[in-house]
Amino acid sequence: MLSKQDNDVLCRVGQGTPMGDLMRQYWLPAFLSSELPTECWPRRVRLLGEDLIAFRDDEGRVRVIDENCPHRGSSMLFGRNEEAGIRCAYHGWKFDVTGACVDMPSEAAENGFKYKVTIKAYTTRERNGIVWVYLGPRQESPPPLPELEVNLDGGPREPGEPYKYVRQCNWAQALEGDVDRVHVPFLHSRVKPGEFARDGKYSEIARLERVVAERNPYLDVVETPYGFFTGARHEVDEAHDHWGIYQFIMPFYSMVRGYGGKVWMPIDDNNTLVMEWKPARPLGMPRDHDDETQTRQPWGYKQDDLTVPWGNWRLKADVENEWLRDRSRERDVATGVHYVGIPL
Repeated sequence: MLSKQDNDVLCRVGQGTPMGDLMRQYWLPAFLSSELPTECWPRRVRLLGEDLIAFRDDEGRVRVIDENCPHRGSSMLFGRNEEAGIRCAYHGWKFDVTGACVDMPSEAAENGFKYKVTIKAYTTRERNGIVWVYLGPRQESPPPLPELEVNLDGGPREPGEPYKYVRQCNWAQALEGDVDRVHVPFLHSRVKPGEFARDGKYSEIARLERVVAERNPYLDVVETPYGFFTGARHEVDEAHDHWGIYQFIMPFYSMVRGYGGKVWMPIDDNNTLVMEWKPARPLGMPRDHDDETQTRQPWGYKQDDLTVPWGNWRLKADVENEWLRDRSRERDVATGVHYVGIPL
């Protein structure tokens, strides 16, 4: 059990905090390439508590800068994307992709004041449909991109992009749920798991559902140079065990055997951006396995509001409406009484 002081150290990610400074040493998979098409409007991004603006210049390069113009603090969300740079809408100051001020219309050219002004700009890399941002101190020589599956040649083992959504909790709470197997037989289960058919037939998934419903599995943890493995062993019968294998990878990644991976990236101290990728068919799973994008996020997203950080990835079901809990699921004997009527 963490003390409140230790919990604050773990969960707070702003500039100058221990965890915030640590996470700034890593690349952040900030958004999908498709979110910044050619000649699109600048858009708001919040990472590790910092309010930023992302835009793609007319040469196709993605750039990330501080939100506020260094002149009068006007939001660069209203900036104009012009000729390999962005121009503040308030007084027309223009900044190039390095953050240098290259035009200051209200000042005489001979005074050279524009050479004394910069806006903070961050290094970016684009690979396999994901834009990575580095917020750390090594802007001129950042570390290499992480060699995760999604970042290797060829990208994920299926066509298409990862999918994303926002969770209204801190990053540690969000990630903890992914590697915590004890909560599964409660929150994600039926009262009598494995007894109900899917599509009119009993499936291998139903059998595994019964196995994983064991509420007292054997747990083991193995430390690794990059995080740890955790395993949950469930007894199938006298001769067989079922192991669920999960990984935590620094600083905010998790991987489930055969299911691909997830990013639990802090937006700020109270919100987390989740990005998931997975193979075409989870390794070792039968073909009647439900499509994860449907079973995990069936509600869809709220109205696409690009003026709010990650406004296009906020789910219709959230803490304010009890995640659209359907209490009839907790009584429907015909399809199996769900422990909690939330489709997770």
